[in-house]
Amino acid sequence: MHTAKHTFLLIRFPGIVVLWISLLWGSSALNEDRSPILRLGDVFPDLAFPNVLNEREREYLGLGDEETFTVEDIEEELVVVEFLNKYCFHCQVQAPVFVLAYNAIEADANLRDRVKMIGVGAGNTRHQLEVFRGETGVQFPLVPDADFVAYDAVGSPKTPFTILLRKDSQGHRIVASAHRGVIYSDKGFVEEIRAVLQYDVGLLTLRRSSEVPIQVKEEIKPALSEEELVDMITRSMEDTGGRVTEMKRVNLPEAGVVYVGNLSCDDGQKKRFAKIVSRASFCDVCHDIHFIYVFDEEGIILRFDPVHLTKKGNWEWDDKDVGKMRDRLEGRSLLEAFDFDPEVDAVTSATISSQLIFMSLGEGKDLYQELKKEGYLNQE
Repeated sequence: MHTAKHTFLLIRFPGIVVLWISLLWGSSALNEDRSPILRLGDVFPDLAFPNVLNEREREYLGLGDEETFTVEDIEEELVVVEFLNKYCFHCQVQAPVFVLAYNAIEADANLRDRVKMIGVGAGNTRHQLEVFRGETGVQFPLVPDADFVAYDAVGSPKTPFTILLRKDSQGHRIVASAHRGVIYSDKGFVEEIRAVLQYDVGLLTLRRSSEVPIQVKEEIKPALSEEELVDMITRSMEDTGGRVTEMKRVNLPEAGVVYVGNLSCDDGQKKRFAKIVSRASFCDVCHDIHFIYVFDEEGIILRFDPVHLTKKGNWEWDDKDVGKMRDRLEGRSLLEAFDFDPEVDAVTSATISSQLIFMSLGEGKDLYQELKKEGYLNQE
């Protein structure tokens, strides 16, 4: 569940009065140590994007063939940066709006040489972004952010997230406007761009986000009691074969809470480990995910069970969906890489949730190593 905080700022620029309405959602991000979400007056982070752009895209942004680039390398007065994801429904809704906005900017002699647009694919590879381009007709450059480095640096805001950046006297990019969620009007967006180009950047820097309360973090956790969760974990462990005779809740310094159980099996006593994963979705209309995975002392995943997983339309996963994910995960070692291939690994209409599951299992190696370090694994 999210809580909303509204902050209203009345900002005066020469000839312009802007009512800035900041809607800040309290949430838990993929990375608990993330930065707060960028707001009016913030400096855009010093991020190096991979220069995997083609010749036309590099020419559009005025870039050379260096391996990386930053938004400060783009000379134009205003840079529009959209954080998107190929599988985000609202990003797909916004795409045709931005196609029209891009075309309008390029057709306007007063805007064409002052404004550039760029998309950052949160959690997407270059190939996935090219598929997105083919499906939507987007023409502005798209750069991958497969590991969510840039997404986390701007505060894990959920997609789509669009920011308009002006350049200050030191050459830094300053947030002059920001949108969380869909922009529905291309004409309205272009008019906003015209207005932002009139802003006095010096006044923007006086309106730093320190004047705006930082969002309240809210722990992401299942809507179940500890007793209900332990019951689910017990069933998950016993589904691997055996009867749970003892269970304890362990809070590891780095990996957090993990459950350690002893099972009485036909071939003797076995130890099982269970982790409840709760993760915030990066799509603005998708539910957060909650699931359990059970593994043994060798780090082999023995069981995957949903606590709360949804797909398009926010329908809960059915048995077929759960079965597919079990086929993809059970029997694999936490010590191996969990690279996500949406064509093979994704549950139908639940690509984002599937990707988050794989990301979480990819962190299982650190959990396993910490259990070993803390003495919870038999050392032989």
